[in-house]
Amino acid sequence: MDDLGAAVYLVDPGINGAHTIRPDGTSVHKFDAPKATLMSYIIKGILNRQLPWGLVLLGVMISIVLEMSGIPSHADLS
Repeated sequence: MDDLGAAVYLVDPGINGAHTIRPDGTSVHKFDAPKATLMSYIIKGILNRQLPWGLVLLGVMISIVLEMSGIPSHADLS
């Protein structure tokens, strides 16, 4: 609640918001959606037959080591 009793919400407009200017007048830098970009790279790599399998296998191995160490390899954002 602000001084006038109106409800005030904190939103992160840099990730998925629609605002380009903050209330103080500064501009908001927008970020690309990382999952959509990653999926685009994977699909293009498969269709062009140029997917860097070495990097894919490295990521798989890192995930396996993290999971075996008790550290979640996938961030749960829900």
